Amino acid sequence: MEGIVKLEKLTYSVGEAASVLGVSRAKMYELIKTDGFPVLILGGRRLVSVKGLARWVEEMTAHVEV
Repeated sequence: MEGIVKLEKLTYSVGEAASVLGVSRAKMYELIKTDGFPVLILGGRRLVSVKGLARWVEEMTAHVEV
């Protein structure tokens, strides 16, 4: 099918981000308040950057000793 463009999501809602990380919405709101967390505030909405979240997870797991 020509002319159909699939757009990649740039942001997750709080609920989507919580689901992706496997945490509760309450925990996601706690994370959003932490320094360095990739959140964008537009009006009253909080949106989490898809790429920023992936980088944040990589950074956080790099500091964990196994």
